[in-house]
Amino acid sequence: MYSWFAISRNVLTKPPHVDVIIPKDMAPDPKEEGIKETIGEPQGQIQDYELTLQDGRRIHIRKFEKFYKAHWDKFSPIINAFEHLRYDAPHWWVSLCALGFAILGFLVYGVVGAALGGLIGFFIGAVTLPQGK
Repeated sequence: MYSWFAISRNVLTKPPHVDVIIPKDMAPDPKEEGIKETIGEPQGQIQDYELTLQDGRRIHIRKFEKFYKAHWDKFSPIINAFEHLRYDAPHWWVSLCALGFAILGFLVYGVVGAALGGLIGFFIGAVTLPQGK
């Protein structure tokens, strides 16, 4: 059995967001090593865990019935939620920008403002994504 800290060293040799699959019998429950429970985008997992690294990155662990999946993110949402969305969950960044501007547009100009605000927010979200990273 490997510790999550040893598994993390292997995960960090991969590009960001590339999952490493770990059979459950090869690793302890992450909680046993003090790794925090968190939330993540639903992908059929039972639970999500985060090991926050000193440099602000994180190891994201998803627990499934018979295995774990682990990858690293450029930014921990605990340390920097905005950069996590921009770099590690860009589809959520763009969606939230569109939603935020749609709400603002609705409050100022009603239904037409909501539609226009949503389009502007989508554009702003898309152009503020990191380029070539």
